[in-house]
Amino acid sequence: YSYAVPGVSTLPHTSLNVFLPWFTRTLLHGEIFMYENLNDLPEEAVAEKEYSQRVGMKSQVTIPVSVGGCPQCAIGFSTFHKYRSWTVEIILQLKKVVEVFANALSRKRANQEIENHLEELNNQYNFEKLITNLSANFIHPKTEKVEQQIVKGLEQLVNYFKVDRGNLLQFSKDKKELIVIHTYTKKGIKPVKSVPIKIKCPWALKKLLNGEEVNFSSAEKLP
Repeated sequence: YSYAVPGVSTLPHTSLNVFLPWFTRTLLHGEIFMYENLNDLPEEAVAEKEYSQRVGMKSQVTIPVSVGGCPQCAIGFSTFHKYRSWTVEIILQLKKVVEVFANALSRKRANQEIENHLEELNNQYNFEKLITNLSANFIHPKTEKVEQQIVKGLEQLVNYFKVDRGNLLQFSKDKKELIVIHTYTKKGIKPVKSVPIKIKCPWALKKLLNGEEVNFSSAEKLP
């Protein structure tokens, strides 16, 4: 998070250790980073001096917070129009401010973890419910309704996994073709009937015959 008064740019949302290495190391060691003017910075703070000069920063202070000896967050303040002296009293006040923000971030992370866990449980429940319904549809079905239930099941799976088409495939006896015996496609998606897999997809054929799944997120990901 970053806030700046009008006329001053906010700090970019990026990894600061890339262009402010000494600043980052200081905070990771649990030390306060501060200067009232650029002359206060050590010689090794080359990038920090260059950055401060480039953006017109005159004074700066950043205070880290650690929990159990592990750095969690930090809060920093800068001046651009005048130099600022960071007194002991100000530092003590800022440390209290940091604790408030640290507790807020900690609660946010805890709430997010709870929400993620609840979402996982809900997804698991919905999936188990889907499997139960699919299984129930195939318990003693009438012969003429088996194909109807299969297509209905493919439709449910397509909607659950948020994809566009679902196929139930069967190898031909010579293992040269994959024949689509049942399919469900969303509106606007072209159905597929059969694939001469031995000719067009030898890599996929080899994996499938070995009992391995074939999956890819894009054609560029294929070997």
